[in-house]
Formats: sequence, C-alpha cells, structure tokens
Amino acid sequence: MIIVIVKLYTRKLEREKIRLEGIVKERTAEVVKQKEDIEKKNDILETQKEEIELKNVELEKQKEEITVQRDHIAEINQEMTDSIHYAERIQKAILPHNEHANEILGDHFILFKPKDIVSGDFYWAGKIGDQVLLTAADCTGHGVPGAFMSMLGVAFLNEVVKDKNVTEAGQVLDNLRQHIIRSLQQTGKEGEQKDGMDMSFCAIDMKKNIAQWAGANNPLYIIRRKVSDEDKLVYTIDGKEAEQTPDLSTETHHLFELKPDKMPIAIYLKMDNFRNHVIELQKDDALYMFSDGYADQFGGPKGKKFKYKPFKRLILEGQVKSMPEQMDDLDSAIEKWKAFEDPITGNPTFEQIDDIVVVGIRITK
Repeated sequence: MIIVIVKLYTRKLEREKIRLEGIVKERTAEVVKQKEDIEKKNDILETQKEEIELKNVELEKQKEEITVQRDHIAEINQEMTDSIHYAERIQKAILPHNEHANEILGDHFILFKPKDIVSGDFYWAGKIGDQVLLTAADCTGHGVPGAFMSMLGVAFLNEVVKDKNVTEAGQVLDNLRQHIIRSLQQTGKEGEQKDGMDMSFCAIDMKKNIAQWAGANNPLYIIRRKVSDEDKLVYTIDGKEAEQTPDLSTETHHLFELKPDKMPIAIYLKMDNFRNHVIELQKDDALYMFSDGYADQFGGPKGKKFKYKPFKRLILEGQVKSMPEQMDDLDSAIEKWKAFEDPITGNPTFEQIDDIVVVGIRITK
C-alpha cells in the first residue's frame, strides 16, 4: 500500500515537473524573443542615433553656410544702401536748395516726399532775366531707376533753359523730349522700354505778371480770387484765345484747371509739339504743379485712393493760409490718409505707393 502511494505521488511529481519544465521553456522562449526584440530595437535606435548625429552635423554645416550667406547678403545690402544714400546726396545736390528757391520763387512751397530713399519725381527752378521758371515732374518708375531719370531731366532742363536760353514753355518741353529720345536711344520699336517723364512747366514774367505754361500729361491749377459766379480764366493757346470756367469754387476763390497735352516727354505714338499757354496773372493768383503720387495714394477708412477732387478742395480751402502753412496741411492730410489699417495686408498704416511732389507759388505783385 505504501509502495502504491509512493509510486502515485512520484508520478504526480514527474507530471508536475514536466508541466513546470514546459512553462519554463515557454517563459525562456518569451524572454529570448523579448531580448531579440530589444536588441533589434536597440540596433534601430543606434542606427537612428547615428542618422540623427549625421543630420546634426549636416544641419550645423548648413547653419554655418547660412550664417556666411546671411553675412554676405548683409554686406551686399549695406553696400547697396550706402550707394543709394550716396545717390540721394547727389540728387539733393542737383535739386534747388531752399535758399536758392526762396531767392528766385518768393512766396512758394515745395512738398517733396520720395517713396524710397531716392525719388523719380523731381522739381526744378531757375531764373532767366525777369522770368522765373518752375517745374514739377514725374519720371517713369521710382527708387533708383526713377532717380536716374530725374537726374537726366534736371541736367537737360539746365542745358535747354540756361545754356540754350529757351524759355517758352512749349519749346522747353519739345527740346527736353528730343534730349530724352536721343539719350535713351528710343526708336519706338515694339518691346522697347517706354522710359520718360510727365511734366508741368511754367515760366512766369514777374514784371509783366504773364505766365507761359505747357504740360506733358500733368495739368496746372490756377486759383484766383472770386469776383462773381460768372468768372472765367481767359488765356491763349499757341496764340489762339481760349477761356476756362472754374473747375471748383468756394465763396472767395475759383480753381481753374488747365489740361495738359496727352503725351509724355519720351517717344510716343503722338509726337505733336507741346502747346504753349499764355496767361495774364493777377495779384494773389496761386499756381500749383504736381505729380500723380498725392491723388493716387491709398488710405482712408475704405482703403481707396485720395483722388483729385479732395486734393483740389484741400488746395482751394487753403488759400486763407500762407504757402508754408498750405504745405504743412497737405503733408498732414496725406499722412492722416495713410494712417488707417490696410484691410488687405493688415498693416496698421498704408504704405506710400509712389513718389510725391507738389509745388505751389503765389503772385504777390
């Protein structure tokens, strides 16, 4: 009996041993597999680590290259900026200085607001005998290209007026156009650059109070004291009498707009002579010449152009003020117009889109 019990217990132990050995084998296999998986993952991680280290090395090299390129670009940009500032000094040197303008123009203002450091708009003034000569011009483009054109314009005006003694307004523009076409080698062929300028040019005989004016795409505003609602401006165009009704009026003044010839100072499909307008001026008449930069400036609550009618009204309503005060008002008005949030870019103010020049002169005798 004892032997039977021992044998049964022994068999039970053997079966338990076999079961436990099976469990151990399974667990061992799992551990081995886990170890292999861990080793594989370690290999992958090691590979990734090596790749990351290589990428870090590449990124460091790229960072160094970018730093070198950035420094090079900054150096080039500084050289360009220095060159543009040098061009600015040259441009300022060739434009009439305040002292010179005050001496020959008398009661006047010149509002000059380049879009960039240098300007494609320019003004010019000179004196030949009793005649005071004044212009406001708008060259093709702005920035450096426009500035080069403006310097050409000033140089050619000096040559035509001061060297050749041409003072009739229409002839001045004719001569200036010939110089521009010749110097830029314009032929009118298709695809050729259409560089040139729009200009309003006036020659005023200060003793006789007679003005000659010609315009290439840019008009002339004359403001005169109001006598009645029926007032007209009488003048001649190439010797033929013409008259103009007021374009805008207040209780005290009329604004007359003389229309320009619709052609630039450059080669063009239409190449007629520029018409010469002769106007008998009166004491306290005020004359205004300008580029399109002021009226075309975007701003205001709706992001629209300033436009010419508000520009005219601003000038007309400023007649009770001195010329310097008028300039300050014009400058303040356009700055306020720009000082609205741009709905497209989200910028807190509108950027200036073009060069601006406005010239005003009052007849005091």
